[in-house]
Amino acid sequence: MLTMDAVPILKSACGVPFGELLEGHPADLTTNKGHAGQLIEQYIGLSLGNALTDFEDGELKTNKTRPDGQPLETIAVTQISKIIDQLLDDPPRPFCESPVSKKLNNLLVVPIVKPEQCSDWYLLDVYHIDLTSNKALREQFEEDYLSICRELRDKVEAGGRVSTTNGRYLQVRSKDSKPYRPIYSSVFERNVSTKNHAFYLQTSFVKDILSGKIG
Repeated sequence: MLTMDAVPILKSACGVPFGELLEGHPADLTTNKGHAGQLIEQYIGLSLGNALTDFEDGELKTNKTRPDGQPLETIAVTQISKIIDQLLDDPPRPFCESPVSKKLNNLLVVPIVKPEQCSDWYLLDVYHIDLTSNKALREQFEEDYLSICRELRDKVEAGGRVSTTNGRYLQVRSKDSKPYRPIYSSVFERNVSTKNHAFYLQTSFVKDILSGKIG
C-alpha cells in the first residue's frame, strides 16, 4: 500500500470517534501507547509486520494532541541499538543511507485527540510530509542527524554514555522498560548506554507543521 492511497481513507475518518470508527477496539488503549497506531494501520488495510516502513513508500506516525492540534508528546522514529556503530563511526553513516532517513523520507503524520474515554478518541487531521519535494526539511533533518551523531560520539569518547541529545526537530533519548537493555558499541568495544535509546521527532516538528513553517 502506498501513502497516497491511505490519505483519502484517513481524511474521511477524521472527527469520527473510535467507538464508531474501530469496531471491537479494546476498551482500554492507554496501557499500550502503540495500540492506537496499530488499530489505525489495520483500519486503512495495512498488515502488521516487521518491515522497515509501514507503507511501501513511507511511514505512518500518530501523535497525541490537544483539540487545537498542539502536540502533547514526541513521535518515536527508530531505536538505535542496532545502528549505534553507524552513528558513532567517524564519520557517521551518511544521513541519506541511514535507517533514520528511510523512516523520515515520506511521512503521514496523524494527530489523535484523546479524551478520557478511549471510545471518544478521534483523528484530528492528516499531514503528508514528503522529503523528496521539501529540500529545506530534508536538509534540516540531515543537520540534526549529523549534529546528534557528533555529540553522541563526543560524549562516548570522553568516557561517558549515550544520553538525551537534541537537534531542531530530531532528538535521541531513552526508550526502554525494565529489564533494561544496554547498548554495546563495537567501535568503542564497551557498553555505551545502560538502556536502549531511540530517535524521536520533537513536538517542535508538529508545531511547525501546524503553523505552516513545514509545507
